[in-house]
Amino acid sequence: MNSTWISQVRALLTKELRTELRSKHGLFTAGLFGFLAVVTIVFASIADKPSPGLAAALLVVALVFSAVVTVPRTLIVEDEQNTFPLLMLIADPSAAYFGKLFANGMQMLAASAVLGTVFVVMADVVVQRPWMFVLGLFFLSLALAGGTSFCGALVLGASNRWLLAGAVALPLLVPVVFLGVVALRCGLGAGTVEGGVEGLVALAGYALVCFAAAPQLVGAVWRA
Repeated sequence: MNSTWISQVRALLTKELRTELRSKHGLFTAGLFGFLAVVTIVFASIADKPSPGLAAALLVVALVFSAVVTVPRTLIVEDEQNTFPLLMLIADPSAAYFGKLFANGMQMLAASAVLGTVFVVMADVVVQRPWMFVLGLFFLSLALAGGTSFCGALVLGASNRWLLAGAVALPLLVPVVFLGVVALRCGLGAGTVEGGVEGLVALAGYALVCFAAAPQLVGAVWRA
């Protein structure tokens, strides 16, 4: 990993953050979609307070759909605006992907922090183990960002890339959903701490693989 590669990653990350802060399309879409999902879930369970397991599952579902709708946009929009060839000329493919992946991770962390807080307040659930709940949201956000970014990168050039990105993401995110529920339900007081820690470690491993291996795999595909 040389200084040129790092400089390209930093430049792409800066560009993505500036674009997002200027347009706010991704944050607005993720926030609005996630907020509507949380409100719908809360209203559906207003008569009966959800159990920790059910509450964790509902929150994970809201975050998953928010990620699938918003994260691939940062990659697909380059293809739709015909700027992808230019991107490949000015940056190494793996550096370009990692810059966007890192930006997507930051976006999902912000969305998870907001939606997690809104959900806990509106659903009136008690967080019995705050450290477990926060770490669960943290690693879940990174895992979702990594998985959905990878799917968005694979469907560039396809005619129905938006739908295809969601279809490809489905099997890849199944373990993330399971592990996210395990970690969050433990944070809400259900299950054992040992089980929750195992879920956190597995989520962290999934996120690490996405952030370490996916840029090289996507770079090889984009060079082909």
